[in-house]
Amino acid sequence: MSNINQGNLGQAVAENLFGPLLFASFGIVAVHITVELLTKRRIMAFYVIY
Repeated sequence: MSNINQGNLGQAVAENLFGPLLFASFGIVAVHITVELLTKRRIMAFYVIY
């Protein structure tokens, strides 16, 4: 069983440093897409390269 399943978030982060970064990235993208869908407008973001 993994550390996150056991509720040991500190140990899970210590074993995988990219986990929190990846989680935060998905969170930012999810909020961004939600705002675009609700406002029906495209939002330019600093993290998108065209």
